[in-house]
Amino acid sequence: MLLSLRPATPADLPSVDMLLAASYPRLLAADYPPSVLVTALPRICRARPELLASGTYHLAFEGETLVACGGWTRARPTGGTEPGLGHVRHVAAHPDHLRRGHARRLMEHCLAEARAAGMRALDCFSTRTARRARRSRSTPRSAFAASGPSMCRSPPASPSLRSPCGWTSPDTACRAG
Repeated sequence: MLLSLRPATPADLPSVDMLLAASYPRLLAADYPPSVLVTALPRICRARPELLASGTYHLAFEGETLVACGGWTRARPTGGTEPGLGHVRHVAAHPDHLRRGHARRLMEHCLAEARAAGMRALDCFSTRTARRARRSRSTPRSAFAASGPSMCRSPPASPSLRSPCGWTSPDTACRAG
């Protein structure tokens, strides 16, 4: 089925909450003990209203079904900005729609959007689950390549995702950091 993307709006908060609540508890359970999840899940399973209103947070749909969400911002999750550096934010796929390339397509869109906005790199803080999925994925390395624990910077025309996320664009020059 055809995947469509659109920017999120504040009105999407209930739908994004439902996707996050369906995704994170199921997908993170294999990588984190219950003692961690009991504290983390209430915080991460809620959509962030400021992200939904940012214009850079996107939703992916198969028909009318929300299957993935995520985006980027200029501001760090903890606040503040650095010229040319963006931040990947709150990416998730519905567990019933995994391994179909939805998150990859969403991130390709975000990279292109960030590049057009003048970003040279994107930082990404990632869960163990997401790192494991990226290492084991069998999909082609179209827009991303696993970089491992390195500090990756790309030429100004091509923003990359840099450590600790583990994604970079293929033309990125990486060096061990």
